[in-house]
Amino acid sequence: MTEDLSQHLKWFLQLSDTFKYNGAPGSIMTWGKLARKFLQKFFPISKTIHLRREIAMFKQLVGESSHEA
Repeated sequence: MTEDLSQHLKWFLQLSDTFKYNGAPGSIMTWGKLARKFLQKFFPISKTIHLRREIAMFKQLVGESSHEA
């Protein structure tokens, strides 16, 4: 192994590019999949529908300021 750090790094990067990353079954390999999984877990369709309904049905009472509503 050479003592030259840049040569060592270049060798390491070339070697690591030859590895095949299989991951565990069901692994998330893309940002798109990660976003979908996150939204499914923390913002399921039922929650989204409920929040949209609340926004659509919003009413400000007489004498109530907008920040209190």
